[in-house]
Amino acid sequence: MRLEFRVTVDGKSHKGPFLLVNGQGAPIILPFGPPKPIAKSARELVQIIYLSSGYTGAERALYEFIENSSQGIAANLLGGVYNSIRVIRGNDATLAKFRDELMAAASLSSAGAVDVFAKCARQH
Repeated sequence: MRLEFRVTVDGKSHKGPFLLVNGQGAPIILPFGPPKPIAKSARELVQIIYLSSGYTGAERALYEFIENSSQGIAANLLGGVYNSIRVIRGNDATLAKFRDELMAAASLSSAGAVDVFAKCARQH
């Protein structure tokens, strides 16, 4: 069986045979460089914070402090790196809400990349 690889980056394509050498795939060397970095103005961030749910008392207070701190730290440290930061937190941290926020960020005409930053915990 003959296998072939195909790579497309920034509208440039390259293909060739997939080779096995000593039972491992041979390195694929592309005839063009890596994609261009995405500018800060074209980056979006979706931050998910889900820690304190299910806890009570001192544990809940600790996790709420961590939630508030992580949102603030991300805003202060990453606010200048991203065009916008969307925060999903607490009971809003559902798969449906994540999908909606991810799609909303990706659908912006200025969005060249969407990153996800998650701080989640589960009660044991």
